[in-house]
Amino acid sequence: MDDTLKKIESFNRLPMFPVSVRNTFNTVFAASASKIGLLDADLLSELVSHYYRVQLLIELLEIFSASLADIAQRDAQSEPAEIEEQTQLLRDIIDTMSQVLRSASDLADKLYSASPNE
Repeated sequence: MDDTLKKIESFNRLPMFPVSVRNTFNTVFAASASKIGLLDADLLSELVSHYYRVQLLIELLEIFSASLADIAQRDAQSEPAEIEEQTQLLRDIIDTMSQVLRSASDLADKLYSASPNE
């Protein structure tokens, strides 16, 4: 995504590419759902915050995809206002994705260490 952002800024034109989200993002939740009642309040709070960030990321990606399709349909890929708006949205997506990846890794480690040995 960083490369896409650099290309947009370099060429001053928005690309048209598909954006999709696969349903593999719920790995941490699926692994911890049966343990929700066993989690301490801090860990549960982190888990909920993580899923709010995941949902935000999904919504940002859907907005970005719909915006690119609309912009392409109007042949407006080179309009400065569109470029500025979409590059800011892409920056938000990159930032949110980084947060999601960090929190997923942290949560997986914490959930693994909180699991009783079976």
